[in-house]
Order: sequence, then C-alpha cells, then structure tokens
Amino acid sequence: MALVKARGNPRIFQRVLTIYRVTLMTKSQIFTYLYNTVIVLLLLAGITYVVLQFTHFGHIEYTDNARVCQYIAPQNTRVQGFIKEIRFEAYQHVREGDTLVIIEDSEFRLRLA
Repeated sequence: MALVKARGNPRIFQRVLTIYRVTLMTKSQIFTYLYNTVIVLLLLAGITYVVLQFTHFGHIEYTDNARVCQYIAPQNTRVQGFIKEIRFEAYQHVREGDTLVIIEDSEFRLRLA
C-alpha cells in the first residue's frame, strides 16, 4: 500500500509509518495469535471443568459413600414360600393390617396332601 508523504514535518510521516508497520500483521502472526488464544481458552475451560467436578458449591450435600437412614420396620413371615404378588409400591405408606405380599400356596397344598 502506498502512503502519501505528508507535507511539512518528516517526523510525523515516520511516526505514521511506524504505527502502520506495528499494526500490520502477517498471516503467520495472525495464525499464531489465534492459535495461542484458542489454546488458552481450552486450558481455561479444562481447568474450570476439573474444578467444578471436584468442588461442589452451594448448600448441596454430596458424597460418593452415602447410606440412606430411615425408619424401616422389618417384615417377618411365619410361613416359607415364594412371593406370588406384591401389593405395595416402593416408598408407599402402609398401615397396620394391610396385605403387603401374597405367598404361593402350591407347596402348602402339596404338604397337606
């Protein structure tokens, strides 16, 4: 690109020419600048991902070794046998006297026969 020489003081022309040369980047310099920018962004994204995986901010309780503590009443049967039908859903509230399971009676009939 041709620059028109400024009339008057040649120092002004030298300063303009120097600024123009500094701001003019070659293709390899632009590629290097973009490459370094992408690498830095990828490193920052990776560091952010790792930090977020190993730290848990907020009021959330987090553990890999959890045990559920709740009031569980053990259910014992007086007879042995296979379960034929289950009459409750998981975490469903039940009352005393509700039928929870039906046990197959085929073995009992064989023993009585």
